[in-house]
Amino acid sequence: MNKRGQFFLIAALIIAGIVLSLAAIYNFTSSREEDTQFYDLSSEIGFEGNKVLEHGVYSSQEIDLLIRQIGNVYSEAISEQSNSTIVFLYGDIDSMTQLTYETKSQGSIGIGTGGEPQEKAVYTTQVITGPANIEGNKVKINIADETYEFELKSGENFFIIIQKEKFDEKLVAAR
Repeated sequence: MNKRGQFFLIAALIIAGIVLSLAAIYNFTSSREEDTQFYDLSSEIGFEGNKVLEHGVYSSQEIDLLIRQIGNVYSEAISEQSNSTIVFLYGDIDSMTQLTYETKSQGSIGIGTGGEPQEKAVYTTQVITGPANIEGNKVKINIADETYEFELKSGENFFIIIQKEKFDEKLVAAR
């Protein structure tokens, strides 16, 4: 009789364990891989921009034109398949110029010939230029409700802010 009670006790514990394991809450988190290409490209733009600025100052070339050429090349590379903003801030402590490349989705265009339709997103880039907001020895810029502040030093200054929207996330790199 004693062994029979032990059997039912062990059976009850096993059944309770199974029920609890089935009823347990399973927590799961996932994260997307970091877009290393975006951050690599931002550091490349910073490096190239500094070199172009140095060359422009040394050879007395029009810096505005050189920065626009860099902006045209890199805005296409960053804006592929996403909304993006690239801001170049350049100049000295007395006057800073802000050059903004803002790329936004305008929809998509597609073609179908009986099979699966092919669609391509259409993006337009708007280029805005003007003076930057200088307050004391700092320059402030506002992009998508975020304020970025950079400290100005004597001589030529060059800053880049890149923002890209991808999968409902905002990636931002500032140099």
